[in-house]
Amino acid sequence: MVWVDKVLQGRVVEGIFQTLENIHSGLNAQAA
Repeated sequence: MVWVDKVLQGRVVEGIFQTLENIHSGLNAQAA
């Protein structure tokens, strides 16, 4: 079931990037 680990890991990484992106755009909105 290695592929399951890969998929879950990919989702976690995707979620982290999404969160960072949201924080980044939030900071930009505040700075404007």
